[in-house]
Amino acid sequence: MKIVILFFLLIFSGYAKDLKNHQSLILASFPSFLDAKTFIKNKLEHSKKPIFIIKSKRGFFIVTLGIYNTKEEVYKARDSLNQKMKSFHPFRGNFDYDLTKKNESILYRSSTKSTIQKTDYYIDSISLGIGKTAKKKNVYKISVQKNFKEKISLSDSLKFNGYFDFTLTKFDYNEKNIYSVSFTPVFKYMFSKKHHYAPYLFAGVGVSYFSDTIVDNKDISTHFQFDDRLGVGFEKDNLDFQLGYFHNSNASIKKPNDGIDMILFNILYRY
Repeated sequence: MKIVILFFLLIFSGYAKDLKNHQSLILASFPSFLDAKTFIKNKLEHSKKPIFIIKSKRGFFIVTLGIYNTKEEVYKARDSLNQKMKSFHPFRGNFDYDLTKKNESILYRSSTKSTIQKTDYYIDSISLGIGKTAKKKNVYKISVQKNFKEKISLSDSLKFNGYFDFTLTKFDYNEKNIYSVSFTPVFKYMFSKKHHYAPYLFAGVGVSYFSDTIVDNKDISTHFQFDDRLGVGFEKDNLDFQLGYFHNSNASIKKPNDGIDMILFNILYRY
């Protein structure tokens, strides 16, 4: 119960900071960066409001400084624009970018290029998980994540992002509770975003340390285990919902190597 309370307190604090939200006020869009830069120079050179050029798969978008929670906030911001900016017929748009991260956008003010101050945190997200082992025993997980600094690109069409996952797991047994800690790099392959949902596949291989070598009525022989996972998920605003298959074994370093299998549902909150 204390873990659940802590989790919701962290979610509340994250909402209060509002570090990441992707709704912005769009002034114009162009097929090339040069066209967008020329537009700013010719039309917005003396603007008192900072201006972003954001790169997207659909082109280059010029937006005013502002990352908003709701469409009402966007409309209020639009009403506060001067008449010249209003003449561009600004509209609301969402972007899959975190403007607190470096190199995600370019900020202009009075046609002078500057950089966005990067906000760095020890953790980027926190999650809770619940599931069952193959022997129908309850499993509970609490995790924190740190995002990869850059995407991993195998080709122009095959790119991965992901995070480092630090997890505490509790196996709920009547006679004895067993715990494990794990560290696992997790890779995510994102599909196209649809209706504000971004589906993805995830997979990871890491290491774990168990408090006992008899788990789920199986002899796993060693406290040290490899941590494997594979599953599906989707992003919605600051939340991720995941359903995955998890497996722990020692890769036959020592016999017997019975292994532990689990199915878990996980909710992740991103700051």
